Amino acid sequence: SETLVYKAASTAVTVAKLDVANSGTFTATSIVETSALKYKENIVPIENSLEAIKKLKGVKFNLIGNEKTQIGFIADDIENILPEIVTKDKNGEIEGLEYSRLTALLVEAVKELSEKVDNLKK
Repeated sequence: SETLVYKAASTAVTVAKLDVANSGTFTATSIVETSALKYKENIVPIENSLEAIKKLKGVKFNLIGNEKTQIGFIADDIENILPEIVTKDKNGEIEGLEYSRLTALLVEAVKELSEKVDNLKK
């Protein structure tokens, strides 16, 4: 396990622990993803988010060689639904998912559901 250190002025602040050799676990008090408008272009609203969410299949599994049960998705299945969040290696083979990207989709799906509920109340 290695500790990454960020030095501000004369103070050293531990910002994260990275354990690649054993478990691949990354621990941090905060993770910031670049999201400012100045970095983006071709911005369009997410449409049909509820339909996409309904197609996702959550599963329980364990990683090969590890008995710990986990929950998540199978990236291979998600590629046909949300290719934007599927990551691939340099050979184009599916590797994983950018799970944090699901947040925007979930927010839009909740808004769609809220609108449906409001319409039912009328």
